[in-house]
Amino acid sequence: MGSSGSKQSYDVSDYQPRQIFTDPSSYNIDKNEHYSNDILQPATRQFHPAAPLIMPIQSTVKCNQCGMIFANDEVLFKHKARFCIGNKSSDIRRKPNYLDNAEINNYTRENYLTNQPTLRKVVTHSSPVEKKIEAVKEWKTQRSILQSVQDMEDRILIDSQKTQKLANDLKKRTQDYNHILAEYEQLQAQERDLLREMFNLQGQSRLYFNQPNDLTEYERNQLEVLHRQNTRLRQERQIIQNKLEDFIVRDSQSSLTPNHESHKLLSDMKEQQDQNEKALIYLRRRLVYHNSSLRTSNDSPSLPHIHSSERAASDDVKSLRNVYLQSGGYDPNVLTQYNDLEHRLRYYEYYPWMKDYPEPLKQYRCI
Repeated sequence: MGSSGSKQSYDVSDYQPRQIFTDPSSYNIDKNEHYSNDILQPATRQFHPAAPLIMPIQSTVKCNQCGMIFANDEVLFKHKARFCIGNKSSDIRRKPNYLDNAEINNYTRENYLTNQPTLRKVVTHSSPVEKKIEAVKEWKTQRSILQSVQDMEDRILIDSQKTQKLANDLKKRTQDYNHILAEYEQLQAQERDLLREMFNLQGQSRLYFNQPNDLTEYERNQLEVLHRQNTRLRQERQIIQNKLEDFIVRDSQSSLTPNHESHKLLSDMKEQQDQNEKALIYLRRRLVYHNSSLRTSNDSPSLPHIHSSERAASDDVKSLRNVYLQSGGYDPNVLTQYNDLEHRLRYYEYYPWMKDYPEPLKQYRCI
C-alpha cells in the first residue's frame, strides 16, 4: 500500500491536490540555520527526531516546467516568476547589477512551514522604464550643462564684440582729435602769418600816407600818358588788322612767317600794349586803394575807364578766319597762323597780368 500510494502521488497531473499525512510535532526545525538565496542548491535542514511521525494529509502542487513540488499556489507562482529554471523570463542565473540600483531593501518572507516571518536582504534591479527615466534625466542634465556653456560662450562673444567696438570708437575719436588738432595748428600758423602781413601792411600804409601829395599827382600824369599810348596802339592795331583782312581777301599764297614785317610789327605792338595795360591797371588799383584808405574818393577826379580789348581781338581773329574759309581759302599755313594768333589772345584772357603784380591787400586763402 505504501508503494502504491507513493506511485499514485507522482502519476497524478500537475496542480492536483494530494493528502500528505504529516505531524508538525513529530520533528523540530533549527531556526538558526542559514538559508541561501541560490535556488539550485539543495535545501538541507537538520531534523531532530522527537516523537514518532504522524503524516497528516496536505495538498501540494507541482511545477510543470522543472518538476518541483510546492505547498500551495502562491509559492508556485513566486517560484515560476523568479526561480524556475525552465522559465526564461525569470531572474534565475542573473548576476546582481549594483549599478542599476544599489539600494538593498528588506522584505519579510514567511516561513510557510511554521508561519513565522523571517527577515531577508535582496537586491532589487531597476526596470526598463526606470532605466529610461534615468537616461532621460541624465540627458536633461547634460543638455542643461551644454546650454549653460553655450550661454557663457555667447556672453563672452558679446562682451568681446562690445570691447572691440569701444576700442574702435576710441581709436576713431583719437584720429579725429589728432586731425582737428593738426587743423588747429595750421589755423594758428595762418593766423600768425595774417597778423604779420597786416602789421607789415600797416607799416607800409603809414609810410605811404606820410609821403607828399606830389606822388599822387605824378601817378595821375603817368596814368594819362599810358592811356594816350594805349589809344594810339589800339588804332595802329586796327589798321594792321584791316590790312591783314585785305590780304586774306586777295587770297595771297604767301605764308605769314615770323620774319614777316607785318606779323613782327603786330606782335611787338601787342606786347607793348599788354605791358602798358598792366602798368595802367596797377596804377589805377594803387590809386583806388589810396583813396579808399583816406576816404577822400569824392575829391579825386574820376579816372578814364579802359576797356580790355583781348576778348574783342580774339573774336575778330575768329571772324576773319571764318571769312577766309567762306571765301574759299584752304592754305594750311594761313589757318595755322590764325589758330596761333587766337590761341595767344585766349592765353592772355585766361592768365591775366594779376599773377605778376599782386594786389596791395591780398586775401589769405585757408588750406
